[in-house]
Amino acid sequence: ELPGEGGGDAARVLRVPEALLDRLAARARDEGLTLNHLLLAASIRATAAVRLEKGLPDLPYRVLLPADLRRLLGLPPSLPNYLGTLPLVVEPGEVARPDLARTIAERLRGGRTFEAQMHFPVQMGALGLLPPALGRWCVERFDRDPDTFAFSFLFSQIRVPAAFHVPPELGAPWLWCSSTQGRQPPFGVVLTTLAGRTTLALQHNQAHVDGGAVAAFQRALEGELAGLGAGDVDLQPAISSADRVARCG
Repeated sequence: ELPGEGGGDAARVLRVPEALLDRLAARARDEGLTLNHLLLAASIRATAAVRLEKGLPDLPYRVLLPADLRRLLGLPPSLPNYLGTLPLVVEPGEVARPDLARTIAERLRGGRTFEAQMHFPVQMGALGLLPPALGRWCVERFDRDPDTFAFSFLFSQIRVPAAFHVPPELGAPWLWCSSTQGRQPPFGVVLTTLAGRTTLALQHNQAHVDGGAVAAFQRALEGELAGLGAGDVDLQPAISSADRVARCG
């Protein structure tokens, strides 16, 4: 576990066995879905279980799903990020339904348009046109108001290109990616795959999500994955004294 500085961002980084991903991918293919659909549904259910355990109220899940706009715009690979967001909202009453993963798949397919993926980036860009003091006030007000937040949960899967260069003297048996976690969303699940090795980073803002909740989420997620026919699931830390880890943030 990587503690944040001064109560800021932190991450619990876990190894995901290739055999586990293979079993889940096979289950997804059998159902006409993708691995991401199953993992996202399991993550939302695990989050709902933790909130129920803590006696927190039911709220819609507005998921931050980054989308690469290069393919949509016909652009070649390059260093700058061209990221949009796929719109996805899961209502509390939908979480326990057995067809949650299929519901997610259908909504994501409907949101793969240029207009939908650019909606939030354009809003944020408009804020940048305001005078700095007014723009900062709008963002802070937006962040404090629970009725106006855009995202409550981050989910991302990153497949590192084969051309990613790691200095031979360093090596990178495990790599994970993380981003700044704010109040909204204060919690995120990021899968990163490098050369067939996958990590799962449970990243969170310590001011709003404590380590106990992250541990409870891991246990609930392992239970959800086991329920999908993945067998016994016991995710182990990716970081140990014997590991040399490359991190991109």
